[in-house]
Amino acid sequence: MPNINGKELADMFHKEYPEAKVIFISGYTDETITKHGILEACDIFIQKPVSTSMLVIKLRELLDVK
Repeated sequence: MPNINGKELADMFHKEYPEAKVIFISGYTDETITKHGILEACDIFIQKPVSTSMLVIKLRELLDVK
């Protein structure tokens, strides 16, 4: 995405829809993403390529978060 990263987009989205839930998907590893401060350790993240089973697991995890 030009001129914005996924975390910035999610933050803007949450201002309009505070109850919305977000899954971050990237080709970078979760260690790289959290090390550079892009995501918090508590954010739900999937690394590409995404398998159907992993997507289902992460969606369940996201829906179970209170």
